[in-house]
Amino acid sequence: EQIVQWSGYKLIVLLGCSTSKVGDPTGKEESRKLLTDDDIQHNIRGIGLVFNKFLTFEETSNPRNTDAVIVNNDDYFSTTNYLDC
Repeated sequence: EQIVQWSGYKLIVLLGCSTSKVGDPTGKEESRKLLTDDDIQHNIRGIGLVFNKFLTFEETSNPRNTDAVIVNNDDYFSTTNYLDC
């Protein structure tokens, strides 16, 4: 919430986009539907709109640099070839 930012904390919203590229290994009868890259980008935009209601992102006039950031775990995992395992 913005009050946390106003208190001097930088919030990180972590998106699990790599997770959406693999099936659900929880032993269910049917795996989760794998999403296309377009579906994932659509979801990212929707999630961003929700968080924009509660957090401040990239406000250039913020001298304390407490702007929230959105981090996509696929930025890391896509370089590790974990999907090839």
